[in-house]
Amino acid sequence: MSLKRSIKVLGLVLAAACAISVVVAGAAQANAPRWTITEGATAKTLTAAESRAFTAKSTTETVLRQGAVGSAIELKSAAGECTAVGSIVGSAAGSPGKNKEVILTCKGVKVFNKNIEQPACGAKSPGAPAGTIVTNKLESTLVWEQTNSSEDTLVGDTFVNEENTATGLFSTVELTGEACAIASKLNITGNTICTVEPVTTHVTTGILNCPAEGNKVYFTNQTPDRTKDEDAGLKLGAAPSTFTGKFNITLNSDELFGVEPG
Repeated sequence: MSLKRSIKVLGLVLAAACAISVVVAGAAQANAPRWTITEGATAKTLTAAESRAFTAKSTTETVLRQGAVGSAIELKSAAGECTAVGSIVGSAAGSPGKNKEVILTCKGVKVFNKNIEQPACGAKSPGAPAGTIVTNKLESTLVWEQTNSSEDTLVGDTFVNEENTATGLFSTVELTGEACAIASKLNITGNTICTVEPVTTHVTTGILNCPAEGNKVYFTNQTPDRTKDEDAGLKLGAAPSTFTGKFNITLNSDELFGVEPG
């Protein structure tokens, strides 16, 4: 959607998927992005005491990639194999909305190395079944993203480990298999920003989009007086990494929802 300050936003997850140590928007910033819902025919902004549970499901292939496309390790799940649960949480005026207790689960994970599938290698989280990766409990904060135009913004969701931001989205990912040449335990640390839709419109199904090359620059409020910051990024092992995928998000209450500046 495009306005003079065109904004696009989401309604989710992550989970995931995932979405990574970001400096999140703090208290009392002007025009912070806040969660809104429609009750009956009336739109309202969720207060800090209000929340709504949500469910999300991937609509595209999801990929946790270490390094550049085609040159390193990739963990892939087919569309529909990643699901997330959690809650959108309201906020006071001037403070951004959040997501809490988000857990992303990806099944049927396949391992690729330099763009070649490694059938001898399995991928799993500790304690999870083979081929299943599960995040830690995640938290996210709504922020404004910068695009190519200084007047255009997107609403982003910044995902971090809710209980220990130093730990990361997944504690470790185990690459297993007796014949797996890259078998190892890889820490996944850092944070990521995914774009949220819609903004200024209420829908039953929102979208969370985690692009291949995430936008690291973000702001805690709109113009004027924007406070600029930059996402530290995601790492798989010691190498810069990305998490990509697109998710549909719905509230368990079946209410319409969106994001508004406030």
